[in-house]
Amino acid sequence: MAEPLLPRVTWRAIASRLGLVLASVFVTLGGVELGFRIFASDALPPWYGFGVYPDNPRGTFEPCPDGGPGYCVPTSPDTTSCMAPPAADGIAAVLVLGDSFAAAVGVRAVDTFARQLALPPGYQVHNCASPGFGLDQVRDAFTHHATRLVPEAIVYAMVLNDLPMPDATLVRVVDERGQVGVVNDFVHIRSRLLAAHASDGPLRSLLGHSRAFTWFARRWHAAQVARATESAYRHAYRPGPLRDAAFDSITAMAHRSRRFLVVLWPLFERLEAYPFEDLHAVIRAELAARGVAVLDLLDVFRGRDTASLVVHAFDHHPNEVAHRLAADALAPRLRELLERPRPD
Repeated sequence: MAEPLLPRVTWRAIASRLGLVLASVFVTLGGVELGFRIFASDALPPWYGFGVYPDNPRGTFEPCPDGGPGYCVPTSPDTTSCMAPPAADGIAAVLVLGDSFAAAVGVRAVDTFARQLALPPGYQVHNCASPGFGLDQVRDAFTHHATRLVPEAIVYAMVLNDLPMPDATLVRVVDERGQVGVVNDFVHIRSRLLAAHASDGPLRSLLGHSRAFTWFARRWHAAQVARATESAYRHAYRPGPLRDAAFDSITAMAHRSRRFLVVLWPLFERLEAYPFEDLHAVIRAELAARGVAVLDLLDVFRGRDTASLVVHAFDHHPNEVAHRLAADALAPRLRELLERPRPD
């Protein structure tokens, strides 16, 4: 009788080989987990509150004055110049409006772009920007300070989040301290809220037990939130009456000013491959169609290393380097604007 061409395979052999495969998989996963436990950490940095940082990577912070933990920025934000009295005879006022980018959260007052504008003698800059301002608050500040200061020029430092994002596009979560916050934000990178949101999934039992799984899960989840955040920003600029009303409001401020310039800041999010080029183009086109002058700082920052231009890894406000670059770009444009005859 002829011998079979292939060896006979028994269930015992199959089970043995399957066991070897499973054992190899478990050993590999165990090695990966061990490597993450030795070389990687899933510990989140301590959270001390806005404006307080867990470390001092660029040496620009100081220990917080109250003796508490973390580091703070001395004399920040840059709002003291706003309360200065109206300029004396022969000194003209330049008014800066905006949110935390212009108020320079995380940056010393002396390093803000408003303080570094190399204007000719005879001009005094009043920085009346305030953290948390949206377009409605900017308009109210315009009404108050333009009447008080009667400035020769007004600079509105615009950021994409000045237009309100509908509540339906915002992802809110409660962290381990019971505090409710918005996850999808490209300025304040709320790592603890991201972690809390990631922990609210079907595989949450693995988080905290497997260092490797936690490391990959949090990064995957951060990418998902980033996509949702992009969608939220884009939703604010969808064509419609709300967007038209926003640009009409900016136009009204321009028409009530002697000279008016919108300085459009980019979000400091992946400047190497900036995701909002199209929104900047929309803003420039809308303002140009209304006769409003605009300086887009994306031309200054496009392609640069994002990490070198932000206050901190968890605070993506522009740092002192970014403010210097902004001032260098703005100063000649503002000087040119001031040299033009005052419109009637």
